[in-house]
Amino acid sequence: DPTASPSDRDRAHPLPRSGTGGVADLGTIRTQVVGTTTTGEPVLETYNDRSLLDDGNDLMMKGDPRQARGRYDKLLSEFPDSPLASTAMYNLALLHEQAREWEPAITTYRDLVARYRTGRDVVDAAMRIGALYAELARYPEAEAAIDAVLARDDLSHADRVEGLARK
Repeated sequence: DPTASPSDRDRAHPLPRSGTGGVADLGTIRTQVVGTTTTGEPVLETYNDRSLLDDGNDLMMKGDPRQARGRYDKLLSEFPDSPLASTAMYNLALLHEQAREWEPAITTYRDLVARYRTGRDVVDAAMRIGALYAELARYPEAEAAIDAVLARDDLSHADRVEGLARK
């Protein structure tokens, strides 16, 4: 859950305790020099896809869209095949919506749907496309977007009801 607090995430996916013999797969972890101290020592940033998404979510909730966008963009550029990439892209589109940047929001949602094809973020993005077109009074495009949603075979009952209600 991208909105879970760090302590909730830790409880949901705890690392093995020492001495248990368990191995934790942390995926790809990257370290980057982001500056130097006054004594010339490098300042390092260590991150992975999860930390970038979590940071972006925290920044978005704190009202810092520029920094949040940077974290999501970094996740997408450095971890394009991550299972978290579609969520980062969805959140980028939400940031565009918050800024009332309608066309970039629609474009980002469309890119998400085209790239990932299945999953919760994809269905939600497809619905948002129709909703945004309707908000912009672009009704033929809204109807076409909702028809595309309703043609999907991976909709839950609730998604299908929502799509029919939007139509």
